[in-house]
Amino acid sequence: MKKIITFAVLTVIGVAVVGLASARAEDSAVSVTAIATSTAAGSLEKIPSPDQIKYFKVIKKENGSLYGIRLSTAVKNQATEQISSHNQEKTNTNKAQLEKILAPQFINLYEKIQKIGNSLWGVKKETKSVDNAGPKATDQAIKPMPKPRLVTAEMIACVSAAIDKKDKALQNQIDLSAESLKAIISTRGECQKKAIQTTAGQLENLNICIKDFQAKYQEIIKQSKDEQQIIWKAYQSDLKACSASAADNALDSAVESSELMIEDGGGAVIEGVLMQ
Repeated sequence: MKKIITFAVLTVIGVAVVGLASARAEDSAVSVTAIATSTAAGSLEKIPSPDQIKYFKVIKKENGSLYGIRLSTAVKNQATEQISSHNQEKTNTNKAQLEKILAPQFINLYEKIQKIGNSLWGVKKETKSVDNAGPKATDQAIKPMPKPRLVTAEMIACVSAAIDKKDKALQNQIDLSAESLKAIISTRGECQKKAIQTTAGQLENLNICIKDFQAKYQEIIKQSKDEQQIIWKAYQSDLKACSASAADNALDSAVESSELMIEDGGGAVIEGVLMQ
């Protein structure tokens, strides 16, 4: 009888121990799963020691241990968000439509100016609202861009002469630049032929020939561009004189106040001839 009672008691104790162990295992599994889920979702890391707590944020206690997001990761995420925001702003800015600036006197009406090819392009400045800014602000509001002035019948002879004068000056400058270019090409060839007469220092001497040629070539380019600017300014002055001679006959005040400008893409002329 005692054996039966003892066996029954041991059986009850065994069942209780097994049940308790299963419950603890289940709790441990749930805890581990929760920690893993939190770690994946929030980039949580286990804090190795109390002195490391200052390097973490969003700290949580799980199963007797501390977990948190490392500050370096948080800073990196913040920087990524800032870069994304900056790129979005840049994209929005680029959506503003670029317009070709027809003449130098209109540059003040544009912003974000850039040179594309041989012309200046920019985004036209927005006219700010002056409803509540008072009369002074109204007077300072950006005025509409004046219409380009057209060549009228009485201006044709004057403008034609200005064009001929400008083109003749450009052609003369092209001839001078071409002759200078031909001369330095000949000099470069003689230098190279002399350099290959011997193998001693041959590469160094050939490099000297090229460097001398490039230096003289840049001088020709600069001189040509400077001369072209002088020709262009003289051309502008001639057009202004033609415009002034017909100012009294202008009917449109906006046209009268605008300057006559006939673009010719001249910036590409010298560069094209000299292969710049």
